Amino acid sequence: MNKRSICKLSLKDYGLTPCNVWIEAKELTRGFSVLLWIEDYFSHPKRIASTRKNFSIDLFAKFLSNQSEITFDDTEDWKYWDVSGLGGYNAILLKTALFFGDRSSIYAWLKSQNHHSKEFLLSAIDWSDSDEVNFICLLSEIIFETGNSKGIIALLGSYQLEVSRAGLSKLLDVLEQHKEAVESQKDARQKIEKELSIAPYRERIDFISGHFDNEKKRIGAGISGSKPSKRTVLTRWIEEYVLHNSELPEGMHNVECPFLGGKLQLGIIDFSAFPSLSNTKD
Repeated sequence: MNKRSICKLSLKDYGLTPCNVWIEAKELTRGFSVLLWIEDYFSHPKRIASTRKNFSIDLFAKFLSNQSEITFDDTEDWKYWDVSGLGGYNAILLKTALFFGDRSSIYAWLKSQNHHSKEFLLSAIDWSDSDEVNFICLLSEIIFETGNSKGIIALLGSYQLEVSRAGLSKLLDVLEQHKEAVESQKDARQKIEKELSIAPYRERIDFISGHFDNEKKRIGAGISGSKPSKRTVLTRWIEEYVLHNSELPEGMHNVECPFLGGKLQLGIIDFSAFPSLSNTKD
């Protein structure tokens, strides 16, 4: 007896050489199997997974993510895939798993929404439009990055934004601004921490670097700007050395710094050859 088809994701007559593709969850006496069919490649449907566990969206999504025969570089083909057997939000979840994986931020975020938030997203977003899907991907990523765990309706309310498609766009703008502010604060904090770590060695660093010229030279070859001076290169190198080793360099070291995809090299420097600060003072 033929087993019942639980759900099928299919792509029909698509591409320069039209072909049919589908992935189907089909019931077994106990559990379900996942079958894959690619016209002109398989003579018959290929079983790619099976389990004794009962069917669930998450489990089927996991199998969709683990298969390697069908992959996507972007969402261009999103609108051409149909889901039968299941509809609404569950169909969106399965397409999301197929395109992005069940461990992606968008799948996790969509799955975490409560009933009312799911109903809102289902109606507010045109899920047949690849640009809309890309928008939701971007929104879900920045929500995760900013540490927001609220449902989308509650999150809109916390920023006093209307529960609408326009409200989602404003929310993305607000969260991007918040992310930029947080990153700016992080950069400023890291800069302060760096200076505090280097501070005990600053006098010695400046003394050693002061033995090298501070002349900047043009890059040349039609590129505007100038190369950092030897003094600047050495200062940066010693600072990085101190940050990684918590001490000043001693002995022979090859000094070089990255610049425009290449390296600026000062060559081998013997740091033990520089006199101590006490010997330079009256």
